[in-house]
Amino acid sequence: MTLTASPALGSTFLGWTGCDTVSASTCTVTMSAVRSVAATFNLQNFALTVTKSGLGGGTVTSTPAGINCGSDCSESYSFGTTVTLEATPSPLSGFNGWSGCDAVSGTTCTVRIDRVRSVQASFRLLGLLGP
Repeated sequence: MTLTASPALGSTFLGWTGCDTVSASTCTVTMSAVRSVAATFNLQNFALTVTKSGLGGGTVTSTPAGINCGSDCSESYSFGTTVTLEATPSPLSGFNGWSGCDAVSGTTCTVRIDRVRSVQASFRLLGLLGP
């Protein structure tokens, strides 16, 4: 019997166990008795990178955890993960907006991980007399 592993979108094939012979994604088994064969797959991971722009300052944090931009502005997430980013302006700064998101609501950006992704958060410096 010959079995061929075909990973779904967003997955990679890692290997076989229980085969008589293996060639790439193909497993060959001689059925002379009850046999057990397993194919192992893994979700792909892709990087999400946040850049900050503008004259103001602030931080961006993520849910699920991983990005805390201040210091850590890039993280790898599994295919299919939805990451929510929250921008928090520093004192005397305001938030201008996002680019590169799938959806935006105020200071929140939502990104679905299906490839390497990059988003930008823009902060402005506030004047002493107003926004």
